[in-house]
Amino acid sequence: MVFATLLSANVFAYDFVVNGIYYNINSDGTTVSVTSGSVYSGNVTIPSTVTYNGTTYGVTTIEGRAFDFCTSLTSVTIPNSVTSIGNFAFYECTSLTSITIPNSVTSIGNSAFSYCRSLTSITIPNSVTSIGGWAFYGCTGLTSVTIGNSVTTIGEWAFHGCTSLTSITIPNSVTSIGAGAFEDCTSLTSITIPNSVTSIGNYAFWGCTSLTSITIPNSVTSIGNYAFSDCTNLTSITIPNSVTSIGNYAFEDCTSLTSITIPNSVTTIGESAFHYCISLTSVTIGNSVTSIGEGAFADCNNIAILNYNAKNCTTVNGAFLNKTSITTLTIGDSVEYIGNTAFYKCSGLNTIDCKAENPPVLGTTVFGSINKDNVTLIVPCEKSSLYQNATGWSLFNNIIENCEVSINVVEENQILVYPNPAKDNITLEADEDIFIFNNLGQIVKQINNPKGETTISISDLPRGIYYLKTGNKTQKLIKE
Repeated sequence: MVFATLLSANVFAYDFVVNGIYYNINSDGTTVSVTSGSVYSGNVTIPSTVTYNGTTYGVTTIEGRAFDFCTSLTSVTIPNSVTSIGNFAFYECTSLTSITIPNSVTSIGNSAFSYCRSLTSITIPNSVTSIGGWAFYGCTGLTSVTIGNSVTTIGEWAFHGCTSLTSITIPNSVTSIGAGAFEDCTSLTSITIPNSVTSIGNYAFWGCTSLTSITIPNSVTSIGNYAFSDCTNLTSITIPNSVTSIGNYAFEDCTSLTSITIPNSVTTIGESAFHYCISLTSVTIGNSVTSIGEGAFADCNNIAILNYNAKNCTTVNGAFLNKTSITTLTIGDSVEYIGNTAFYKCSGLNTIDCKAENPPVLGTTVFGSINKDNVTLIVPCEKSSLYQNATGWSLFNNIIENCEVSINVVEENQILVYPNPAKDNITLEADEDIFIFNNLGQIVKQINNPKGETTISISDLPRGIYYLKTGNKTQKLIKE
């Protein structure tokens, strides 16, 4: 039982008080709710029944604000009769270190435990179906959370600012992660998102600076605005084929992210979606993208390899404007149209590998301010004449055909060859005989008994595509 100090009986509305706990009689006349009426302190045990004036009532509810600002409250035991914890019920109970939520509780209200800074762990039982918005907002001492398997909704900013929280497992019952649900959880290193989740809300993991990797399940269809913004230690992320839209600023300031693949399901990439991802070196754009927002890859100045497969992207908005770091551009075989200024001022380009048999229609100045003489344009076999006569493509003077041969280039067994493309010499590591094949499968050069790092002159070979083989390793070589 608890003894409470009554500040002013006239300030609070309640029906009766027993053993220092204040109650209101519910509309059914047989049950009661715990309500405010005192500055509760110490250890509080709420009974499952209470008797007043000869009548025994079941305790079913903790009303909104029942214990708010009770800064000396240290622990609360809630009985199995309680089914709901109201909004702001324990708001700013800054000394609360432990609380037991029984299996009878089905809902936790908005801001129910906001700013309970001394609370270190919480178990949300299997009976709870929803966690209200701001429920544990600012619980800076919270290190572990167990969420029961009946929770379907994690409300907006539910765990925002829980800066000591290191890991959390979201059960398979959850279908949506609310806006800002884990924003500024700066100690969170890992998170498991189950296949039940269909949407990741705006700001959901914004500022989770310790998060290094995350796998988004195939059930998710949308990634909200700022969802992973400022996750500065995020090095990898897998976006599944179920996702159709990536929100504005979704991965802004993910400064450790090194590569990203936009799957074929995505149709829109929001503005500044990958702004200032300064470690990005490789980007793949799926074939269904129709719109890339303004500044989507702004300040991503280390992208070297771009695989562009968007079939008919009409809105590019300078996404790759002035990306001088891009040296290799691969254009997929399904691409039909490339929007205005898509690769404008990408002056570092030295290779464009266009796999489309029909030259894609180019919008205004797609390759503007690029020295076409410095670029090798690779086109499908027997299609060079089409490109030589197509608007925009005809400006490229170094066009070679890629006539594939039956040499199996296995990705994990490739040879490190540099430079590639090359004009005069190439260098590679090899301890077995080296063979260079042309597109007809003929050996055009052979080096016997190499010893480690080997430099080979290819200045005598015509421009085109070749294949190197040493031992069980292979690699495609482009001769400019």
